[in-house]
Amino acid sequence: MNTRNDMAQVEGLNLRGGRYYVRIVIPEALREIYGKDRVNIALGTSDRSEATLRATIMNRPGFHGGCLV
Repeated sequence: MNTRNDMAQVEGLNLRGGRYYVRIVIPEALREIYGKDRVNIALGTSDRSEATLRATIMNRPGFHGGCLV
C-alpha cells in the first residue's frame, strides 16, 4: 500500500478544499501577457496518485494542454 511518503513528489502540487492543484511557473517571455509569474491549475481530482500523474504530465517541457505556451 502506498503512503503519502512513498509516492513521487511533484513540485507545485497542492491540496485545497479536498481537490488537488498544480502551481505552474509562467515562462518569463509570457509573464507580461498573463500579468503574473505563476498560476494554480485545478487537476480535477481529489486522489493524490491521480493528481501526481496529471501534474507530472502538465510539468513536462513542451506541454501545451494548459494553454500557457
